[in-house]
Amino acid sequence: GETREVVLDDGTRMLLDTGSRVNVAFSATARDVELLQGQAHFEVAHEAQRPFRVHTASVEVVAVGTAFDVAALPARTTVTLIEGRVRVRAISGAAARDSRVEILTPGQQWAVDATGQLLGEKEVKIADVTAWQRGNVVIDDAPLEEALGIINRYSNTRIVVRDPALQERHVSGTFRIGDVETEAVVLEHYFGLKESSRSEAEIVLERD
Repeated sequence: GETREVVLDDGTRMLLDTGSRVNVAFSATARDVELLQGQAHFEVAHEAQRPFRVHTASVEVVAVGTAFDVAALPARTTVTLIEGRVRVRAISGAAARDSRVEILTPGQQWAVDATGQLLGEKEVKIADVTAWQRGNVVIDDAPLEEALGIINRYSNTRIVVRDPALQERHVSGTFRIGDVETEAVVLEHYFGLKESSRSEAEIVLERD
C-alpha cells in the first residue's frame, strides 16, 4: 500500500503507486521517464522547449505542462488526462501500426490492452482515477481477473478465485487499499463464494 512522492530536477511532481518502478533520464533537450511497471501521477513543470515524455512498453505520452496519470498494468495500459493537454500514441502491438497521435482533453482516458490492441478513449471520473492517491481503489466494471490483479497489488495476502467460469464476470466497487478482509467478504457475497483456505500468502475463495 505504499506510495511515494518524488520531485524531479525540473520541479515536476511524480507520485508513484504501490509496486511501481521508473527510470528517469533528463537531458538539455528532453525529459524522459520510463514507467517499467505500476502506476504514476505526474504534475509536469512547464518547459516549452524541453518536452516531457513518459514511456511504457506500449505507449508514449508527450506533455509540456500538465497533470496526468499513467497505469502500466498486466491487462492494459491507460493514460488519463487530469488537466492541460497531452499527446499519446501506441508504440508496440497492433495499435502501433496505426501510428495515430491522439490529443486528450481533461477527463479523457486512452487505453491499449496487453496485446497492443487499441481500446479507444472514454470519459472517466477524475476522482475515481486518482482515488489511489487518497488510499482507495475504484474498480469500474472490470473483469474479475483484472479486478483481482488491481486489488492484490496492495496487499501481501492475495485473494485467489480459481473458478475459470467467473474470470470474465465483471466487478464494480470502491475498496480501501490493503483491506483484504473486506474485499474477500464483498467477493464472497457478490459471487456466492466461500473461503476454502487461508494462509499469510493467500485467501482462496470457491463456490459453495
